[in-house]
Amino acid sequence: MKKIQQTIDTIADRLISTSDTEPALNNLTINENYCSVIEAPVAFTESSPSEEANKKIEQLVSSLIPKIHFEELSLANINGLTNLALAIFSCRHLSSHLHEFSTAFIVKYCTTVDFYIESIPTNKKLDLREFDVINGMAGIANCLLILSQDSDCLDTLSNFVKLMLQLLDRSVLSDGLSDESLNLGFAHGLAGVQMVISRITKAGIIRDISVLTEMKDHVTTLSSFYMSKRQRIFLGHEYPIITWPYRDNRTTRYSWCFGGAGIELSLFEAALTLGIPEILEAVRSDMIEVSRVPLEYLELRNSTICHGLAGLLMIVTKMNRYYQDAAIARFSRKLTDEIIDRQQVGLKFLYQNYDEYFGGKLSTKRTFHDDVTLLNGVSGTLVALVMAKDNTDSIAAQSLLL
Repeated sequence: MKKIQQTIDTIADRLISTSDTEPALNNLTINENYCSVIEAPVAFTESSPSEEANKKIEQLVSSLIPKIHFEELSLANINGLTNLALAIFSCRHLSSHLHEFSTAFIVKYCTTVDFYIESIPTNKKLDLREFDVINGMAGIANCLLILSQDSDCLDTLSNFVKLMLQLLDRSVLSDGLSDESLNLGFAHGLAGVQMVISRITKAGIIRDISVLTEMKDHVTTLSSFYMSKRQRIFLGHEYPIITWPYRDNRTTRYSWCFGGAGIELSLFEAALTLGIPEILEAVRSDMIEVSRVPLEYLELRNSTICHGLAGLLMIVTKMNRYYQDAAIARFSRKLTDEIIDRQQVGLKFLYQNYDEYFGGKLSTKRTFHDDVTLLNGVSGTLVALVMAKDNTDSIAAQSLLL
């Protein structure tokens, strides 16, 4: 426990002191670094109060206020207004000034979403990516659900979900899920969509009975589809895991983003929502199988949320709350220990991000990058370690449906 706290403290100190957070804005996006270095320290201060972190957050928000032009920014969950809304909402409790600004900002955000609802024709057919967690409708719906904890946005949420379900039926479900090119992953595919519908249904806050019924029907359809697509493969010719087919044929990386871990999380949430013990037991069995696999076979080369160990750790931590299974608890500790062991004190943020993609570009060689972001950087590593240590959730975790 001492090692994990030391690592958390060091990451937080370096994030708080970094200058890699200039809130650069253009007509489409807001710098993700900015939002991450608000959300991650907020998660840190919930268990380790820090006046220095509070000052940093106040400074970042104050520097951004005059630069925001709602009509010029996208609604994306990453690098857009949704990302920004969650970051500002996460720190509302730190001061009366931040609470006042957060309240006004959320009103404007919901008004922007209302305008979006009115502007999208229900007979339009969308690509599946338009529904995804990162930049699509699932991310916006999840944001509205989080904001409903402390703001009056239930009507916006209900209307948005109704629109999303109509468009999902027309664009994806009308063919009976027979399209073999469908992305089944979490971040950009159907699993994330199922997850957010399940979570909103389970919250029990939608008052419109027809919308609630339709959500349950969609969760039932999607969970049945995923259960029918389960495939057992062997890693290293010895270790069995359950996986799902993907259009890019990358089935072994066991990640939050597009691997089996994210899909298992989505099925877990669906089973809790619908009360299906058979799926809950299948997920428990799958996670126990994965816990026995040497980590190198899971292709999680870094310690981030998206494609790395942090995302898997957060999923396992959430599941262990429910199952209270000794094997899953050991798996959580194993992942935590591996992340702690991977730190390098000489690095700017203790960890670097390695992936084939960085900054939207495909890398042809093994390269590492300093990255402060929640999704692909050290902010995500910090949030995961805080979650594992304290067994608590944060807005930062919830923003990625974790």
